[in-house]
Amino acid sequence: MQLSILIASVTLILTMLTPLVVHATPPVQSPRWVLVDDLRVRAGSGTEHLVTGTLSRGAELILKGATVDDFCLIEGEGQYGYVACRYLSAERVVRPKAGENGVDAAQRWISGNGVTLREGPRPNAAVVGRLSLNATVKLLREEGGSGYCEVQPADGPRGYTACRYLALTPVVLANILGYRRADEAPSADYDPERAFWLEPSWNALEQYAEYLKHRHPEIPAQGPWPHNEALERMKAHLALGLKARKPAPYADWSELKDKASQDMNKTQMEAPASELQRAIGIEGPLHDAISADGGAARIIQLIRALEFPRIQPSLLRNEGNIAPPTSTTEEASGRFNVVYRQLVTPRPKPKPSAEEGSGPGLYDMLARTQLLVRPVQRVQLFRDGRLQAEPSLVRMKETLWRDVDEPMCSDWSPGFGFGDADASIWRYFDGDAIAGDGRNTSHRDSLSRNPAGRLFAFYTNIDLPRASAIRTETPMSLDRGRTGFLRGTHLNYDLDGDGIPDLALWEGEGKGPGHLDGSTTTDDRWYRLVLVNIAGKWKVLGSDVFGYGCGC
Repeated sequence: MQLSILIASVTLILTMLTPLVVHATPPVQSPRWVLVDDLRVRAGSGTEHLVTGTLSRGAELILKGATVDDFCLIEGEGQYGYVACRYLSAERVVRPKAGENGVDAAQRWISGNGVTLREGPRPNAAVVGRLSLNATVKLLREEGGSGYCEVQPADGPRGYTACRYLALTPVVLANILGYRRADEAPSADYDPERAFWLEPSWNALEQYAEYLKHRHPEIPAQGPWPHNEALERMKAHLALGLKARKPAPYADWSELKDKASQDMNKTQMEAPASELQRAIGIEGPLHDAISADGGAARIIQLIRALEFPRIQPSLLRNEGNIAPPTSTTEEASGRFNVVYRQLVTPRPKPKPSAEEGSGPGLYDMLARTQLLVRPVQRVQLFRDGRLQAEPSLVRMKETLWRDVDEPMCSDWSPGFGFGDADASIWRYFDGDAIAGDGRNTSHRDSLSRNPAGRLFAFYTNIDLPRASAIRTETPMSLDRGRTGFLRGTHLNYDLDGDGIPDLALWEGEGKGPGHLDGSTTTDDRWYRLVLVNIAGKWKVLGSDVFGYGCGC
C-alpha cells in the first residue's frame, strides 16, 4: 500500500516538473520568406493538389492560416495557396544575385517567357528549345555584335539566346504585374505591357488599357480612344489563339466525407464547413457556414448522410474528359487542352447626336468573343436518361461598350440553370400573370430555356456510346433539423451500359433559400449535386441551385 502511494507521488511530481510540449502555430498574418528556388504553390494542403505557381528564394509572403498537414496558407507576389512550411523562414532571406553570397558569377535568370534557344547565334538558326521565365542558365560566352549569348540550361542542351533576356537576378513577376496590397503604390518595376507578353490573357490586356487611362487622363472616358499600337498587337496575339492553364482538380467526394467526419465542436466547424459549402455549391440561410443559425452543422451533417454507390473505373478515365456546364471558354481550354481564341468586334463611331452610355468602355472594341478552335460535345442529360449531344465551341461574348444602361438583373432568370423544375416550386411566383395552360410567367420563361425533362448538362471530349443512359432512382429520408432537408433522391446514370454508374445526381427537397424574405414556407426540390466517376473515384462535377431571385 505504501509502495503504491510512493509511486503515485513520484509520478505526480514528475508530471508537474515535466515541461508541457506545445506545437505552436505561427501567428497568422506574420511575414515569411522563401528559403529555396522554385517553391511550388498548390491549390490545397497536400502534394496531390494542383500546382498553381512557383516562388523564388527571398520572396516575401504573408502567412494567412494555421499549418495544415505541414502546409502553410500564404499570400504574396501574386500567389495565394499552400506551400510546404519547412521552406519558409521567419527571418528575411536575401534574393539571389549572380556573383554574390555564393551564387556563381556566370549564373543568369531568363527574364522572358518561352524564350527561344537556338543552335547558333543567328535569328534563323534551328530552334533547340524554349526557356521559361526565371529558368536558370549558365552564361558561357557572348557573341560580340550579334546580340546572342551562348548558355547552358540546367536541363537540356546548350544553345544561343538573345542576351537581353539574361538577368542577374530572378524576375519578380508580381512587381511587373502590379500585384500589391491596397495600401501600397505600384512597384517601380510595374510594366503592364511586358506583363501581357509574359502571360498573355484578356485580363492582362484590360490591365494595360487601365494603365493607359491612368497615364493619359486626356483619353476620353466614354468617347473613342486614339489608336494604340501596343493594344493592336495584343488584340492580334489573342486572336491567334492561346491555351489556358489546367484548372483546379475536382473535389474528391471521399476527401469531403473524411473532412465532414472529423470530430469537432461548434466553434471548430466554421472553417471546414465553409470549404465544404464551396465544394458542393450549396447556399441559402439554412446552409450558410458562417451564420449563427447552425448552417455549418447542417452542411457537415448533410455530407455525412449522403452515400453514393461503390464504383470501379468506367467510361471517364481522367478529369480532362469532362467539364461542368458553368465552364468558361478559358476553363474548357485548360480542361480539354484545346486552344481558344479571343475575337473583338469593333465599336462603330457614335453619331454626333448620340449620348454616350455609362458602360465600361475599352479602347475601340464593342464586344469580345471567346471560343475554342476545336469543338467538344455539350451533352444535355434528361431525367429519364436521354442524352442530347451537340458540338460546341464554348463560345462566350461580353459587351464592352453600352450606349444605354442595362437594368439590374436583366440577364437573370428564375429556376435552375441547366434543368427543368417541379411544377409545384413555381407557386413561389404566383404573383406573376397566369396563362391558359395554368403556368405563370416565370414558369413559362424557364421552360423556354430548359424544356420539360431536362436535368443537367456537361461538356465532354469523347463520343458517348449510347443515346440514352441506364438510370436508377433511390429515394431517401433525412432529418430536417440536422441537414436542412426533409428528403432526397439519388439518380445514377450509366452512360456506356457496363453496369457501373458514370454520373450520380442527388436532389434535395426542403425549404428553399427563397429571395429577400428568407427561406420558403414550402418544401421544394431546389438543390442538385452532381458527381462524376473519374477512374473509379467520385468527384464533384458541379451543382445547380433553383434561383428564387437575383438579389436586386
